[in-house]
Amino acid sequence: MPLRSGNTSLINSKKIFALIIFSLVFFVGLIALTFFKNAPTYIEKTEILLGTVVKVVISSEKNSFSASNVIFNEIRRIENKFSVNIDSSIISQINRNGSEITEIDEEARMLIERALSFAEVTEGAFDPALGTLIKLWGFDRISSEDFVPKIPQP
Repeated sequence: MPLRSGNTSLINSKKIFALIIFSLVFFVGLIALTFFKNAPTYIEKTEILLGTVVKVVISSEKNSFSASNVIFNEIRRIENKFSVNIDSSIISQINRNGSEITEIDEEARMLIERALSFAEVTEGAFDPALGTLIKLWGFDRISSEDFVPKIPQP
């Protein structure tokens, strides 16, 4: 039996209605996924290194804890190599040797050259040789639990 035009329009209306409902459910689901996905997790680690507070915050789907360990290990390596407060560091060796030649590696050479360049460009505002002044004011002990800056006496 042939379909009448009334039945055809009813079938088309049902298809359109089903398509609208499907589209609506799809978009609501898509929006729900966007809003209700897991918030990123952050790992935060803080240590006193290089004479200051170093805080690292990482958000990663991979192992954030391992990444923070790599970062802090590199900062410790730099501190151990260049700190004026560590007797075995290159900078301490240079300071101890005074005017005698101290053998240094490429990394130390580049760092010292860069520091001297910054001192020149800033017309002395950045001074890599402030160690005596830092000690005079007590900032060489900033990592200590009992740190209190001191006013030098004339």
